[in-house]
This record gives sequence, structure tokens and C-alpha cells, in this order.
Amino acid sequence: MVNEQDRAQVSLQFTTRATIEGVTGDLVLSAPSLAELRKALRSFPQAGIEAVAPVAALSVAPVASGDDAPLCKYHGRMKASKFGGWHCTAKMGDGNYCEEKVK
Repeated sequence: MVNEQDRAQVSLQFTTRATIEGVTGDLVLSAPSLAELRKALRSFPQAGIEAVAPVAALSVAPVASGDDAPLCKYHGRMKASKFGGWHCTAKMGDGNYCEEKVK
């Protein structure tokens, strides 16, 4: 996860399912640009990280802006919902949308 001080500099976050040393879970990458995010993804094999889903099949979600928006515990700032409250619009590593919401 990104700490609050670094969050202001992050423009992209990417979540994928990955296996590291035999343990599989969600892996969240944060980068200031798409070029830096691609560089990090290309480093997976050298770092011993195996993406469970093909990287090309996963989405990159921009971090929502607005200082008053609550934070998703996985992806950063949430977006205002047209039904009231806030919701996260990013996808998880399994391809499903994040279910984090604030009423």
C-alpha cells in the first residue's frame, strides 16, 4: 500500500494476482507514470514474481482526485457515486471490480 505522503505523487495504481516465493495474493503497484508502471511490470521475472493473470488482461486505474474523497484500502481515492456515497472503480487482480464503498 502507498503511504499518505507518497500518495500525492502517485498517478497510477495497478493490482494483479501474483505468486512470490510460493505465496499467491494481490500485489498493488504504484507509479507516477505509465512508463514507470510498465518498467515495474517488466521487472517481475527478474524479481521472481509470477503474475497469475496475464498482465495484458489487467487494467490500470487512475487514482481519483479530490482531497475530500475517502481512500480505498487497496487503490487510493474513491470516486463519488451517482447514487450517493463513494466507490472504488479499480479492478482487482482477479478481474472483478473492487467492492470498497463508503455510504
